[in-house]
Amino acid sequence: MSGDTLLLFHAGAALAAADRQIQRGRVRDGPGAGVRAAVAGAYADLWACERLARAGDVRESAAVVDRYLAPRILLDAADGLATVWGDRLGDDSGPAADYRHHVRRLAALAAVPGATARLRDVAARIPALATGDDRLAHPLTAVPATALKAPLDRLVRALEDEHRAVLRAASALLPEPGDARGRAPNDDPGLWALTDRYALLAMAAACLDGWRTPSSPQRRRPPGDDIACLTGELARITTGLGLTTGVTGKSWYGRVYALASSGQAEATAGARLPRGEFARAVK
Repeated sequence: MSGDTLLLFHAGAALAAADRQIQRGRVRDGPGAGVRAAVAGAYADLWACERLARAGDVRESAAVVDRYLAPRILLDAADGLATVWGDRLGDDSGPAADYRHHVRRLAALAAVPGATARLRDVAARIPALATGDDRLAHPLTAVPATALKAPLDRLVRALEDEHRAVLRAASALLPEPGDARGRAPNDDPGLWALTDRYALLAMAAACLDGWRTPSSPQRRRPPGDDIACLTGELARITTGLGLTTGVTGKSWYGRVYALASSGQAEATAGARLPRGEFARAVK
């Protein structure tokens, strides 16, 4: 079974355990803002990593980014779900124990073969970006930002500006005529920073490439649901890139939290595993 499948399974299962805990402790006004934000963020990240995995099935450049970025994104999101339990996180049974199990499995998957090795694989894509042989040599989406409704228009505009800046920086790393080496050595911190920016933009491109179609046959969302997930994930990516867009969680938390609470994460997690693999995955 692929690492992608297991990562997505354990991330979805951790999110489902958080939802079960929320349902157990339901209060009149619902969970607090911090819990809703953590759950909505984890669901948006799961949605985005599914898109990136799909892109990786057809493009090696996306597969390389997926191997580097998905373990980090999914583990960080799952760690953030700890806020759901508060001081009950150490419970020996029930959703807390299930959650800890799946986070441990995520952490183990994220450790192989190591973040540094995966980062170097992504860095090796930078010359192809500069020479036009890469998905990110083209605009993130064929739809102009001016044709999109708010707040997607602001998010796409900011990402396209960042995309152009990354293209310029990648071009600066091309070898000088007659020089087989790049202008930046492999241990240059600037190269690693550029690589991380490239990876986040590649995830944004994967989200924008396929957001109009379901992630899998098991998940059939109305178009508005995918727009909410797209908005949420692009907002998270722009934050990760340090971009200022003015888009806040109020634009997407509520809709995405409702999706996360509808049982879709748990259903998708189970549906991803071939028959007979589910029992082995949960042990």
